[in-house]
Amino acid sequence: MPLARRTRSLRTYLLWGLGSLGLAFILVSLELRNFVHPQLLEEVNAQGRSLVRYRAQQELLVVLLEQEADLRSFLMTGDKAHLEAFARERGQVTEPLRALRENLPEGAGGADHAQMERLTYLVSHWQDEEAVHLIRLRLQGPLADLKGALSQETRAFGEVKAASAGLTRLLDARDDERLQSIEGTLAYARWLGYSAEAALFITALLYSRWLLMRVSVPLADLAEQAKTGDGYGEPTGNQPVKEVEILGRALYELDVRNREREALLRREHDAALATRAFEELTQHLDREEDLLAALDQALARQVQASAQRILLHPAAGGGLRSALPPMAAGEAAPYPMLEDPDRCRAIHLGARVCLESGAPTACICPLGVPEAGAYLCLPMVASGRLLGLVNLQSRNPGHWTPERRHIAAALVAAATAALQGIHALDLAKERALRDGLTGVFNRRFLDEVLPKTLDQCQRNDLPFSLLMMDIDHFKAFNDEFGHEGGDQVLRLFAQCLQAKVRGGDVVARYGGEEFAVLLPHAGEAFALTLAERLRRAVQELPLPEEVFPPGRHITMSIGLASFPEHTRSQEVLVSLADQALYQAKGQGRNRTVSAGALGALEHA
Repeated sequence: MPLARRTRSLRTYLLWGLGSLGLAFILVSLELRNFVHPQLLEEVNAQGRSLVRYRAQQELLVVLLEQEADLRSFLMTGDKAHLEAFARERGQVTEPLRALRENLPEGAGGADHAQMERLTYLVSHWQDEEAVHLIRLRLQGPLADLKGALSQETRAFGEVKAASAGLTRLLDARDDERLQSIEGTLAYARWLGYSAEAALFITALLYSRWLLMRVSVPLADLAEQAKTGDGYGEPTGNQPVKEVEILGRALYELDVRNREREALLRREHDAALATRAFEELTQHLDREEDLLAALDQALARQVQASAQRILLHPAAGGGLRSALPPMAAGEAAPYPMLEDPDRCRAIHLGARVCLESGAPTACICPLGVPEAGAYLCLPMVASGRLLGLVNLQSRNPGHWTPERRHIAAALVAAATAALQGIHALDLAKERALRDGLTGVFNRRFLDEVLPKTLDQCQRNDLPFSLLMMDIDHFKAFNDEFGHEGGDQVLRLFAQCLQAKVRGGDVVARYGGEEFAVLLPHAGEAFALTLAERLRRAVQELPLPEEVFPPGRHITMSIGLASFPEHTRSQEVLVSLADQALYQAKGQGRNRTVSAGALGALEHA
């Protein structure tokens, strides 16, 4: 398994690089110094010894020349002052000879020492033998052959000078050879120094290039990615420079957050468009079932719940009914909240509830809480009145994100407002189609529903009957008990009719004290039976004793016409029922007369 590359900061690389180069420079400098310093020291020592020898030789030659001059003066003049000066100067040659001997080149060979010994011998021989012999001869008197003596002395002194010059040449050659060797060593050291400096410089350039490539190439890639706008790739972790990796990681995470934000904005935009489209749709719906179907479809498409249910609170009554999906009466028994909506926490609080089913504070309602997952309950409240409840369930505990909760609440709010409008419109329509005094339908509703009902019976070949009825002697009630008493009689009369007709029958106030009853799917025989039952019920209807005398009752007369027995025309049907009503009144009231008993019937 390959080892992961360690990431270091740019500062660390710079410190390491500069530190390594500096340390290498110091080490190279120290090594060169250790190598060059002895050579330089030896060169200085050699030059110092050469200088000391030069001075010693000069001093020796000066002393010897002074001795020679004093000796020659003594030989020519015999003046002992020159002899005394010669004697004094004789001791002065010892120090130069010693200095020459001590400053011979280090490691000097036998030739150097032999030449030195020869020079010492010749100086001593000239002083101790040649000069002393001539001095003795001169002390005995003037020399007979002065020229010969001087020539002999000059020859001996010339040997000394020749030996000194030979020693000088030999030592100079030795010094030149040694200095050339030292100079070669120093030149080699200089070449090594230049080479080391060049190597360090090249190393610094290569290291700088390596570091620059590690920094500039990723930065160029990041710049290119920024230029193309394709986003930043996820860092691989192979970047050795920490700052570049941090920058790449930061740009990648920023790009991821931006893309997530863009996706969220797109989803929010799509959700807003969907909500707006749903709101526009609800403005064109005027039926409750269409609105609920649209809400159910929109929720299924936008929030993807595992299960959803729409419950409605009827205007009359305190319970809830499952509108979507529909629920039979027997299925609602196990759920007490349908009878008592306040048991639902969302309805009780008037606010949405969103929890996981396993949460400690989760509801215990088996209708709206899944066995595993999460649920969202949204009450439908408008103008302080409960219209219903939307329950959304998911098998995924984390399904109800803030985004989904927001769009679900927006859809339910739009549906609630539309549902309130539909209810208000239905109420307005119902009020417009109902009689304000009795609560039954009015003449306008009768004129609208009668053609539709008769047409439906015609298309399905089903019977239909119409009852026209009138309260007997109603004007007398008004005259005797006033309009308030008459109104009360009308209300009681209408209530009695509504209580005795079938569920699909329609009771309407035709005008004044005259009423009509539509009997779909009822032939003449059944209509006669029902009419008689209504007539008896009205006759037995008790009137309030606080308004009317005890035992006072009302009666009614009824005219009946049936389809298709009596006619197939709506206008004729109404006319026949009205004629039958007048026939019942003419025969003494409190009776039912069928159009079949009339003299002339129209069969269309």
